[in-house]
Amino acid sequence: MMDLEDALKEMSSEGLQGLVLDGSGIGDVDASGAAELGELVESFRDKGVKVALAAWRGPVRDMLERAHVLDDVTVTVRVEDAVRALTSDEDPGSTGPRGEDAPSPALKVLGGVA
Repeated sequence: MMDLEDALKEMSSEGLQGLVLDGSGIGDVDASGAAELGELVESFRDKGVKVALAAWRGPVRDMLERAHVLDDVTVTVRVEDAVRALTSDEDPGSTGPRGEDAPSPALKVLGGVA
């Protein structure tokens, strides 16, 4: 069975351009989990994949910030805003030039990560 990290790496080799990690279902993360997520985010950024974190709870976001996971990453309250931010050059709060809520084929939205 393929784990999440392997699945994400496979996606990045298939032309993935953007990745939204939906953290709405995550209530806690420890320092090692934050560090591992940071390494994963960095590996995607190194491959040219835009990464956004959406709907992460305050304490979890605080831990990710302390671990520098949020450096140079788009952070939004809603998944829809993260999708817009990655598919548009406009502010995450706007509908952008595409005006679409559906992710493009080269954009994956994953929930329940970490």
